[in-house]
Amino acid sequence: MSQQNSRNRNPMSRSTVVVPPQIAPAPTHAPQQPHGPVQHVASNDNLELFVDLMMGAPLPIYVEEDVPGRDEIVKLIEKHGGMVATVHSTVPYILVDPTKESGQNLFRQYSAKRGKVILNAQWVHACVAAGQLQTFQFNYAGYKVNGTERDQPALHDPESPRTATRHTDPGLPPGSAFPASTQYQQWPEYAHYPAQPQQPYWATTNQHWQYSALTVPVIEGPAYPPYPSHPGDEQNWAAPGEDIEQYYNHVDFQQPPYPSQVNTDSLPRRR
Repeated sequence: MSQQNSRNRNPMSRSTVVVPPQIAPAPTHAPQQPHGPVQHVASNDNLELFVDLMMGAPLPIYVEEDVPGRDEIVKLIEKHGGMVATVHSTVPYILVDPTKESGQNLFRQYSAKRGKVILNAQWVHACVAAGQLQTFQFNYAGYKVNGTERDQPALHDPESPRTATRHTDPGLPPGSAFPASTQYQQWPEYAHYPAQPQQPYWATTNQHWQYSALTVPVIEGPAYPPYPSHPGDEQNWAAPGEDIEQYYNHVDFQQPPYPSQVNTDSLPRRR
């Protein structure tokens, strides 16, 4: 009896059953990894793109009439929160085509004015592609007009380069580059002879065609005018009753002697 009580008092003497801990089942999927910082990419459909950064109001933009694809650019501006102005005197942004004279005129008019920015119209596409307004902080995406765009050579399409090829008539022979109608423009060649040197007019004096300033012209012909052939043209310069026919007798007319030919012996001597 005493031994049975001692067994009940000593708990270590009893056989104890140790239950092992229950093992959790293996997970069927991989554990979730912690996420890094999420980077938000600006969407191209941002409706608040062309707005005033300070006031949040629609940004007024003027688009010049000669800009290629102007209708599409206007739609992009209005779609992304901007406003297209009808005048260019009250807007900060003026979009032009710098390769045209109209765009260069607006640049010369407003380039020196404060608060005016003259930009290439392609600046709108650059802003939409970047999802952000390209201001002076981004150098206007390289679309700010500087006035030298018109001097730069135009870029041609490499697929269809302009070559100086001459199109010939398919009906002509292979060796002929021009039609037969234009062959008359080819002038015949003549032999060229050297020009003969001309001698000065004073070198020889026996030439009949030479003229000298010392030669006195001699008037040939009658000393008096011919008899008038029309009635009424007679001049009554003769004395009354004097026969004027003697003055028109050219056959018997004698030239009066010159003073040097007069015989001075018959003249009375001066006392």
